[in-house]
Amino acid sequence: MTPHRAARLTFAMPHEGRATLEVFDLQGRLVRKLFDGPAMAGENEVTWDGTDVSARRVAGGIYFYRLSALDAQISKKIVVAAGLR
Repeated sequence: MTPHRAARLTFAMPHEGRATLEVFDLQGRLVRKLFDGPAMAGENEVTWDGTDVSARRVAGGIYFYRLSALDAQISKKIVVAAGLR
């Protein structure tokens, strides 16, 4: 992923509250924490530039992102295309 090919992840909150958005690899290892703090009510947007916690580009493949907010968790798949380095 290059900056112009970053992934925009959106989530909606029914009311203001704490939220955490994290990206994991297929083995369940944390790749990057994208958001951790208070989120406003309504739609929120976070951008992932395809890098890990050390600012290195991740390999192409399947990843999962998990939103934890308001005593709930939601996980979804995200695919990083190979060759976008």
